[in-house]
Amino acid sequence: MEKAFKLAKSTLEKEQKLLIELANYLSDNRVIYKNKLELLIQDFATEKTVFIENGDHLYYRSHLKQLHKQISATNSQENEVQICLNKE
Repeated sequence: MEKAFKLAKSTLEKEQKLLIELANYLSDNRVIYKNKLELLIQDFATEKTVFIENGDHLYYRSHLKQLHKQISATNSQENEVQICLNKE
């Protein structure tokens, strides 16, 4: 946990200029499109960045989709109401 905290802190400090430029853009615009984000990263990031065009193969995405499916199924079962229309 300590290593993760240190990495996050150093990354935020190192990429501060990029983050401030991004925040400035988003303060005037409700959305940022891919081409604009790529330009900001190209101009202000401290390291060259490779963009993943198709992230379907990434573990976290499929894992999140699976969790979402499980939670949605659980929630829909919990919200079901059973009604009996028989007189008995």
